[in-house]
Amino acid sequence: MAKSRNNVITHGLSGLVGDLLAFRQREGKQFSTKSSKKYTLNVSPQLLRLIPFTLDP
Repeated sequence: MAKSRNNVITHGLSGLVGDLLAFRQREGKQFSTKSSKKYTLNVSPQLLRLIPFTLDP
């Protein structure tokens, strides 16, 4: 994770740049990180019976 200070180009930038970089702002400071991996949730039928709500994809 890199912290950005006084960078004119990335000032106020947040979100994803392609699928490589993510810009985030926390407590007034800006950070650039690699973007998070997308994952799929595999749930067994036995577990689905225990969950009182439905999971919409």
